[in-house]
Amino acid sequence: MNSLYTLGLRQTASINGDLEKLRSGDSSSLQGQISTSLAAFNRTIDDYETMAKKEIIKAKQEKAFMRVSKFRSDATELRAEFDRVKNQAANVKAKANRDDLLGDAPLASPSVSRQRFNTSNPVNAGGHSENPFAASAQPTYGLREDHALREHSFIDSTENQLDAFIAQGREVLDNLVDQRNMLKGTQRRLLDAANTLGLSRDVIGWIEKRTLTLDIIVDNSIEWMTKLPPGFTHEVKRHLTDDPPYDTRTQVPLLDLDNYCCGAHGLSILITTESNSEIHRVLFDTGPESKSITRNLAALRTPVESIERILLSHWHRDHSGGIIGALEQIALARAKKQAKSVHSSADYPAVVVDLHPDRPIARGIAPPPTGKVICRLPEDPTHSDILSAGGVVETHSEDHLVAGNSVWVSGEIPRVTSFETGLLGGVRWREFHSTSSEEIRGEWVPEEDIMDERYVAIDVLGKGLVILSACSHAGICNVIHSVIAAFPERPIHAIVGGLHLAGPELRDRVAPTVDFISERLIPAPSYVLPMHCTGFNAKVALAQALGDACVPAGTGMHIEFKGDNSQAEDRLMGARIHD
Repeated sequence: MNSLYTLGLRQTASINGDLEKLRSGDSSSLQGQISTSLAAFNRTIDDYETMAKKEIIKAKQEKAFMRVSKFRSDATELRAEFDRVKNQAANVKAKANRDDLLGDAPLASPSVSRQRFNTSNPVNAGGHSENPFAASAQPTYGLREDHALREHSFIDSTENQLDAFIAQGREVLDNLVDQRNMLKGTQRRLLDAANTLGLSRDVIGWIEKRTLTLDIIVDNSIEWMTKLPPGFTHEVKRHLTDDPPYDTRTQVPLLDLDNYCCGAHGLSILITTESNSEIHRVLFDTGPESKSITRNLAALRTPVESIERILLSHWHRDHSGGIIGALEQIALARAKKQAKSVHSSADYPAVVVDLHPDRPIARGIAPPPTGKVICRLPEDPTHSDILSAGGVVETHSEDHLVAGNSVWVSGEIPRVTSFETGLLGGVRWREFHSTSSEEIRGEWVPEEDIMDERYVAIDVLGKGLVILSACSHAGICNVIHSVIAAFPERPIHAIVGGLHLAGPELRDRVAPTVDFISERLIPAPSYVLPMHCTGFNAKVALAQALGDACVPAGTGMHIEFKGDNSQAEDRLMGARIHD
């Protein structure tokens, strides 16, 4: 939106400059150029107003509408000034033409033009006319002069109409050239992004036709009461509208709380992408243990048999603890389908479990200022555990595409901000052989940078990128820097997941993080869903800064981001960071 505002200012200055040139002398080509520039300026105003209507933050929207009003006032004044200068130039030209016809010299010395139309008959030496039937000279001269003036006016009017027609044609041509350049630019940017990511032209087709659904399977909280934006649905509404049980006495739907979701400290989100009639499902993290994910998958009636991949963001048990339980539920659901002869085993390829290769032996917590290790996190599933449960292990340290090329998984997240310094008090168990014996010894070593952490990005047509960051140990601002570097031409539509700003030791990160997301990131995201480890104070600060764009998400929520062809031009507005 800022780029459109800057464009409008440039167009205003350009039109004022052309008007100043037009005042210095009449030029049909310059008139056509100004007419085209005014039309382009009005299109810019319309585009800016459209973007302003989509702005979620009230203060920014009001400021944008004030700018639109000022632009429209400027456009009206520029149009009026253009018409005034154009008419003034036309009057000057008409007067010059008339003077040229009539001449400024006395009758005894007619101008060349007047001599051309002077039909007075030659007079002989005796003063008698050579044509006895001719009328007097002066009336004949007046009639022909009037005829010449009418003819000249007709020619001048025709010339003006031709100038207007040429100007319109030039405007149409300029519009076509602009559209062609825009389409070529879009194609070039898409191909550049594809080359950057190592994608083929076929993959670009997937990126351009994406609809995304997110189901929050596990989160720390459950939110049923808050009014949600369009496309967001609470678990209660889903249950009451999807074949609910009925109370036999009152004959109304029963709120069957025994079969609703439960919260747990962790995160798990089911990603469903629909593109070109194909559906792909990826489970992003699995919560802290098998009980919560098993219960919640059943409560949400998730089609678990179609989950093709489990993607682990990083090696922490509150994200990896439900991997085995999820694999077991997938296998059970597939067995039931096969028992009913609905599907054969060939319809279900093995579930891929996508992991970072650097699996720690153990991780613990040693909070400052003492640095004393107060606990060890439970062990993450091993590769052997995953294979025994029917999964297929894939390890990736680099970015890659999954789910029919519809979901992008990051590699290592670069650390660029000064205030995001990792997981305070994070430690890792390291083992080594003693130099004096074959004994294996171990020790806790500091590990605040969780370098195995990865995030996910999904591109939605006409909206932009939806970013899933499970814990943001790298810092959500570093994640955003990474996203912009990977997708320089795409806006960020939504940020979903844990921002790791909870606890008194991280209070100093809240203000710069909120400022970065709400003010420095341009355009600001349409939605931010702070979850899991974000913390109460950070959620309040985000809600104050973003207003309704901050959505209180929780376990059981269903979210749809539908691709929109009518808004496809938004693809041209990439995100940037304002310093």
